[in-house]
Amino acid sequence: MTCAAPLRSIDTLETHYRGAHQPLELATKALRESLNYRFLEAGLAYPTYYKGLFPDLRAVLTYAASRARKANLEIWAKDHTNTGLVVEGPE
Repeated sequence: MTCAAPLRSIDTLETHYRGAHQPLELATKALRESLNYRFLEAGLAYPTYYKGLFPDLRAVLTYAASRARKANLEIWAKDHTNTGLVVEGPE
């Protein structure tokens, strides 16, 4: 996902939209309290999005996943997406 400006924090996102999109502010707050967000934040899940998810909400989830990845938490410590891995045949 590309943004016009880098997302520095969720608070920055909320400040940017405050007033103009009050429902977004409520949605981002509820999203941060969701199990999906907490799993991403803890590094227990990969981010996967449906096409119809609002970009603003996607940014909040991506932020949580990015922080977990940078901290090398849980699944990110074992992730081989960019380095590859050897898979042996069934035995």
